[in-house]
This record gives sequence, C-alpha cells and structure tokens, in this order.
Amino acid sequence: MPVREARPPAAGSRLPQALVIGVSLALVLALAGCWLTSLAMYHRVLPIPAFAIEFGGLELSGPCPKHGFDCDKDLSYYALWRGRRLPDHSLQYDQIFFVYLKPKQR
Repeated sequence: MPVREARPPAAGSRLPQALVIGVSLALVLALAGCWLTSLAMYHRVLPIPAFAIEFGGLELSGPCPKHGFDCDKDLSYYALWRGRRLPDHSLQYDQIFFVYLKPKQR
C-alpha cells in the first residue's frame, strides 16, 4: 500500500475561521463595553445622555419626555418614555423603563 504524504491546508481555508473568531471577539468586546458603560452611568461616573427620537407618531425619550415635562438637571433616576400621538394631536407618554441611580458622590 503506497504511503500518502500529508498536504498542508490550502491558504484560503483558514479565512472563514479567522472571520468567525474576529466577529465573535468584536461582539464580546462590544457587549462588555455596553455593560461597563451602563455600570459607569449607574454609579454616576459618566453623565447619562438625554435623548428624544421620533419616527412617525412614535417618540422614544429619556430620562424625561421631550414635551410637557420639566425635569431637574441632576436626576436621581433614569427612565425611558414612549410617546404616541393621539387623534387630537396631543402626546400620551408611557414609562417603559425606570431605575434609581446611586447617590452622587462628591
């Protein structure tokens, strides 16, 4: 029986494996970054961003609704609000997330 020599793998066969490892590593690092950022905001190391996004008749905002609410600059909580347009063109807000923050350290 003739002896077969082992051939080295083709150069392109490691590319899919390298892509899977690279994408997996990027995903893990992105999730870790999101977790660390949210932890820093919870402990008030980083300031919490205020935002309001509207698409059609739907609005997402935080920590305070964009229309009709006056909020303090330094809040002891963070909330996400969903606003929807009513037939009379007013907005109805529903709170979809709420968390108390750690007291601010001086």
